[in-house]
Amino acid sequence: MLILSFPYVIVIIGAATGSAFTNMGLVDWYPNLNLPAWTPTGGIIGGVWITIYILTMVSVMLVRNVGMGEDGKRQSF
Repeated sequence: MLILSFPYVIVIIGAATGSAFTNMGLVDWYPNLNLPAWTPTGGIIGGVWITIYILTMVSVMLVRNVGMGEDGKRQSF
C-alpha cells in the first residue's frame, strides 16, 4: 500500500517546496508591483493551485491504473 501512495507524496512534496520558495520571494517584490484592477485575490489563486495539484494527483492515479497492453507494457506509456 505504501508504494501506491508514492506518486501522491511526490506531488505533495513538490507543492510544499514550491510554496515555501514562492512565499520567500513574494514578501519583497510582489507588494511593489503595479497590478491591474482585474488581478485576482490571493484566495482565488490559492484555490486555483489547490485544484491544479488535485487534478495532478488524479491524473497520476489514472495513469497508474491503466491496464497492460498486448506487448506487456502499460498502455499509457
